[in-house]
Amino acid sequence: MTSSSPFFVTVNQLRALTRDISPYLTDRYSERRESAEKLHARMALGSAL
Repeated sequence: MTSSSPFFVTVNQLRALTRDISPYLTDRYSERRESAEKLHARMALGSAL
């Protein structure tokens, strides 16, 4: 692939645009750990409704 291809330019532009917000874009809720206290409080709120 040459650096003059439209695809290459688009990918590099996308990287430049998302560089500052990459931690937000790659944050996965399912991979975060929850403390036992927070989990208990969240589960207790569901049963109270």
